[in-house]
Amino acid sequence: MIISHKYQFIFVHNRKCAGSSIASCLYPHLGPRDIYLDSIQTITNCFPPRKFIVRDVFLNPKGLGMLALKGGGRAITRKGSFEGVLRDSLYSSYKKLFPETQSPIFPNASEVQKAFPYEWENYYKFCFVRNPYSKMVSDYFWRRSLKGSEVGFDEFVRRAYFESIEGKKQDDLLPSPITNWPLYTIEDNVVMDYVGFFESLDLDFYFVASKLDLPVDAMALPELKKRSGLFDYRDIYTEVSRELVYSLCSKEIDEHKYSF
Repeated sequence: MIISHKYQFIFVHNRKCAGSSIASCLYPHLGPRDIYLDSIQTITNCFPPRKFIVRDVFLNPKGLGMLALKGGGRAITRKGSFEGVLRDSLYSSYKKLFPETQSPIFPNASEVQKAFPYEWENYYKFCFVRNPYSKMVSDYFWRRSLKGSEVGFDEFVRRAYFESIEGKKQDDLLPSPITNWPLYTIEDNVVMDYVGFFESLDLDFYFVASKLDLPVDAMALPELKKRSGLFDYRDIYTEVSRELVYSLCSKEIDEHKYSF
């Protein structure tokens, strides 16, 4: 998620909808007071760090600055990779604002509205969505690679379905959130000023950039995460997994008139 006071927008980052690429494109143009809760890879690729990153990471009492004072490189080694420490440091600045959310990158819309009422009321809110059938396959290959798992697609979907029913995080292989619906809706109503589509990403982002007068090359979004390969996502589905994904994502599928 990004809140830009400079350009007066809120970018809601929906999972697996090119959000990291959009964040990377926006990052160099953000103002010193803006709030960036998004791709850590973008931060590590840009040096020196922007003023808002210095504020939320290096000057954060609970973050990287304090960690360095207490143990420097040894503390970072104990906690894991530098990117992991950077992520924990950045997120700790805002985690209390989003108690229902596991990661501040993906807060529910209702939490953002409550935490930033003025910005929510006055800024331009936008997000991007993707066909949930395609998104689930992308998520499967990404999470399997990330966790070194050999779980099959049907089992992945089955686990996602039952975790969604139980309403709490249990399986480390599964993403959080499983569905993007709560990120851009409140009480099942879409609350964005604009919803773009992954399937027409360049044109839709160009519309947003023009609307907000953003100095970005909206037709040349970077691809930060490698795709799993060019194939028809439908080939991996069985009738069971197809029905489970519809059960999980029926609100999104129906709202945006997606089909299998």
